[in-house]
Amino acid sequence: MGIKKYPDEYIESLVKRIIDKEITEQEYNLLKGTGVRSHEHVLKKFKFERRKINEKSVEN
Repeated sequence: MGIKKYPDEYIESLVKRIIDKEITEQEYNLLKGTGVRSHEHVLKKFKFERRKINEKSVEN
Protein backbone atom coordinates (compact mmCIF):
# COMPACT_ATOMS: atom_id res chain seq x y z
CA MET A 1 0.00 0.00 0.00
CA GLY A 2 1.63 3.21 -1.13
CA ILE A 3 1.64 6.60 0.52
CA LYS A 4 -0.19 8.12 -2.45
CA LYS A 5 -3.38 6.44 -1.26
CA TYR A 6 -3.48 8.75 1.76
CA PRO A 7 -4.81 12.33 1.70
CA ASP A 8 -2.45 15.25 2.35
CA GLU A 9 -4.22 16.03 5.62
CA TYR A 10 -3.34 12.58 6.93
CA ILE A 11 0.31 12.97 5.95
CA GLU A 12 0.44 16.39 7.58
CA SER A 13 -1.05 14.99 10.77
CA LEU A 14 1.59 12.23 10.80
CA VAL A 15 4.36 14.79 10.42
CA LYS A 16 2.93 16.86 13.27
CA ARG A 17 2.82 13.75 15.43
CA ILE A 18 6.43 12.96 14.51
CA ILE A 19 7.41 16.37 15.82
CA ASP A 20 5.36 15.76 18.97
CA LYS A 21 6.86 12.23 19.26
CA GLU A 22 3.39 10.63 19.13
CA ILE A 23 3.76 8.32 16.16
CA THR A 24 3.78 4.56 15.96
CA GLU A 25 6.56 2.59 14.31
CA GLN A 26 4.18 1.44 11.57
CA GLU A 27 3.12 5.02 10.77
CA TYR A 28 6.74 6.14 10.76
CA ASN A 29 7.61 3.41 8.28
CA LEU A 30 4.71 4.58 6.11
CA LEU A 31 6.24 8.04 5.85
CA LYS A 32 9.78 6.77 5.34
CA GLY A 33 10.77 6.76 1.69
CA THR A 34 7.80 8.80 0.50
CA GLY A 35 10.03 11.34 -1.20
CA VAL A 36 7.86 14.12 0.16
CA ARG A 37 10.55 16.79 0.22
CA SER A 38 8.74 19.15 2.57
CA HIS A 39 8.86 16.46 5.24
CA GLU A 40 12.42 15.18 4.70
CA HIS A 41 14.03 17.48 7.28
CA VAL A 42 11.44 16.38 9.83
CA LEU A 43 12.14 12.71 9.14
CA LYS A 44 15.92 13.24 9.38
CA LYS A 45 15.52 15.10 12.67
CA PHE A 46 13.26 12.34 14.00
CA LYS A 47 15.76 9.62 12.98
CA PHE A 48 18.58 11.59 14.64
CA GLU A 49 16.58 11.95 17.86
CA ARG A 50 15.74 8.23 17.85
CA ARG A 51 19.40 7.37 17.29
CA LYS A 52 20.43 9.54 20.26
CA ILE A 53 17.81 7.84 22.45
CA ASN A 54 18.97 4.38 21.30
CA GLU A 55 22.63 5.24 21.97
CA LYS A 56 21.76 6.39 25.48
CA SER A 57 19.93 3.14 26.21
CA VAL A 58 22.93 1.13 24.98
CA GLU A 59 25.27 3.08 27.28
CA ASN A 60 23.11 2.29 30.33
